[in-house]
Amino acid sequence: MPTLYNKDALIIEMRLKEAGHKVPHVHALYQGESVSIDFNGKVIIGKIKQKQQDIACQWVASHKFELQQLWKEMH
Repeated sequence: MPTLYNKDALIIEMRLKEAGHKVPHVHALYQGESVSIDFNGKVIIGKIKQKQQDIACQWVASHKFELQQLWKEMH
């Protein structure tokens, strides 16, 4: 599972071939909590501290096209 972003303990990663996931997304992890974010920068499920969640959502939305390509390659 590639780590796409890792700064100030906030990690964003894409996991390989998760079963049952139809919406392309990434996982943001911070201090033991996680959130799934679609490529438009919207939270699907989960919650992390708001500041880190905002950073993650903005990062994902700004990298949408690269993430879509990576998703196609990995799934």
